[in-house]
Amino acid sequence: MIAVTRQRRMPYALPTVFAVLAEPSNLPRVLPRITDVTVSPATPEGIPMQLTFNFGSRLGRRSAPGIFTVEEQQTVAFRCREPMPILARWSLQTINATTHVIALLEFDLKPMLGPLAMMAPQTLIKNSVSNELEQALLRVEELLSATV
Repeated sequence: MIAVTRQRRMPYALPTVFAVLAEPSNLPRVLPRITDVTVSPATPEGIPMQLTFNFGSRLGRRSAPGIFTVEEQQTVAFRCREPMPILARWSLQTINATTHVIALLEFDLKPMLGPLAMMAPQTLIKNSVSNELEQALLRVEELLSATV
């Protein structure tokens, strides 16, 4: 299991940041590996969604059916089991008049790579994911500056 967390303090009120992150259509704008989002009607568990991820030239595009959840303007998350277990979670906290955003991406390569997952360069993968999460946080702030 690989887990990477990045955080950023944004000069916007929590409800404003939450509104951007809680809108499923913003996912491809924030996380460029997501190329398509199909949203189904909400259920008691959350909002069923079908995301299409671009995992790069070797693993290609893969569909990921999962559940999108929001909790009281504090957490936005997407969880799926296929093509591999993925948890993408945004946690929000108010600090004075700003919002502290904590982004977590957690996934397990074994279902996609089988035994080869043990040989995957963990440090390289974590560094790449860290850079992508940093960019995602910047994109959130850019979306906010364009809407406010």
